[in-house]
Amino acid sequence: MNISQLHTIKEMVETFLGKPRVETDIEGWFEYNCPNCADLEGKVDSKHNLPVSYQKGYCHCWKCGFSASIGSLIRKYGDHGLYESYKTFLREVMQSAEFQFDMFSDNNKNYLKEIQNEITLPSNLTPINQCAEASFYLSKRGITQDIIDRYHIQCVPWSNDYKCRNRIFVPSYNRFGDLNYYIARDYTGKQKLKYANPPIPKTSIIFNENLVNWYDTIYLCEGVFDAIVTPNSIPMLGKKMSEDTVLFQTLIERAESDIVVFLDDDAHNDAIKLYHQLNATSLRNRIKIIDTPKGYDPSLLHQEKGISGMIEVLRTAKKIQ
Repeated sequence: MNISQLHTIKEMVETFLGKPRVETDIEGWFEYNCPNCADLEGKVDSKHNLPVSYQKGYCHCWKCGFSASIGSLIRKYGDHGLYESYKTFLREVMQSAEFQFDMFSDNNKNYLKEIQNEITLPSNLTPINQCAEASFYLSKRGITQDIIDRYHIQCVPWSNDYKCRNRIFVPSYNRFGDLNYYIARDYTGKQKLKYANPPIPKTSIIFNENLVNWYDTIYLCEGVFDAIVTPNSIPMLGKKMSEDTVLFQTLIERAESDIVVFLDDDAHNDAIKLYHQLNATSLRNRIKIIDTPKGYDPSLLHQEKGISGMIEVLRTAKKIQ
């Protein structure tokens, strides 16, 4: 990006951060009061511990450790309109000849990620109750209308794109209400691919983070259809969770109550391993595990035994040595 474009982004950031301690060259670091420190302490400390590099598209607070890309900083501490203006500006820059020339330089990588990681849902989404086959599929799995409404579940009966047709879409939104992922499940049993999800690393998102109550017990499940029938749950989108994922780190930072590992019955060893991974962190003594009944996963438990059956199993959560 050229100097003028970087200054435009700087002006956006300073609408909520204010002016830096010292004005410097645009290719240098600008020092601001850290908004995360202000949140933690209940007041601005006036110590200017947040250096921001507009050239690198990155900031890091020396005091509280808060780190973020410029886009994440604007999204968290600016207003929604400012964040939309920022994304629109980046798209315009990305289309310019000058940006195309050096778009893969190290200094532009963080800005590129803000655009490249954006996803959208199909434009022809249809309400479930308008597609008999999709409605029957969900009904068969015990998914009721209140669940459909809560998770904004819709479907695409037909599309020229084979990755979209005959699929149920369950969208995911981050803490800011932005779409960050979705699962697209074939409801006919005829598609070659059972799931057709966006090309975004699952390790970089928390599925439906906007619905998580961090002050209540959190259940960790494998899949989305497990999570939508389990209270205050997060699907890991797999059987394992490494310590460098966004979900693992966020659990450590934000979870204020117990965390219960609730995986499929065939993932018992993975559940035990995850239990000990989490229990070795600052979450120690707040981790529990459920021995899922043989032949079941959370989704099938709900489907066959209903809410009362699920509650009975959830009550078996325990600590282990």
